[in-house]
Amino acid sequence: MIGNVHGAGSRRTITLETERSSCTIVISTGPLGWDSEETVQKKRKYIKRSPRQKAIDEAESLTFQILQYQRGSLCEICGGKTDQLGLFHILPKGRYQRLRFHKMNLLLAGWYCCHFHWHRSFFIARDVIYPKIQELRGMDFELRLKALDLSQPKLTLPYLKTLVEALKLELEECEKGWQSGKTRKGEIWGKGSKQSQTHRM
Repeated sequence: MIGNVHGAGSRRTITLETERSSCTIVISTGPLGWDSEETVQKKRKYIKRSPRQKAIDEAESLTFQILQYQRGSLCEICGGKTDQLGLFHILPKGRYQRLRFHKMNLLLAGWYCCHFHWHRSFFIARDVIYPKIQELRGMDFELRLKALDLSQPKLTLPYLKTLVEALKLELEECEKGWQSGKTRKGEIWGKGSKQSQTHRM
């Protein structure tokens, strides 16, 4: 986030910019300086997403839908039901961008039950979540994921477009299996299946 303050005297304009949006706050102050009782006006405008960011967002949405078909709708870490289910990146997607969509680096996790604590609670992350990831991905999951990162392509726009099309086809296959009744959510990579054990190793 980038913040800038402009103006002098009794009027200040604060502009906050993020990757997707910007917010301009105009604050009028009295002779004693900043006054919390004065009127605060907010004007928000959305910055147009780049083609690459659109492709990333679409790929994330498709990946999430596919994993729900393949693994079910429960938190993979604690096994609980949640309405805040989302993608959980084992190695951070900012540092390991090439693993952003790789299923070995992804879990489905509830935000409040597990995901939040992975980022904000050191002891819960160390004593509860980390051992569970070891159980799901193997004791040496960090070394294996880091080695895997070296062999993955960069997330260039042409690659992302190709990935999106491939994910669309994969999602169609999942939906066909679901509609035909041949598979149920979570059955493709069900916890007790042989495929699941191979996938998680």
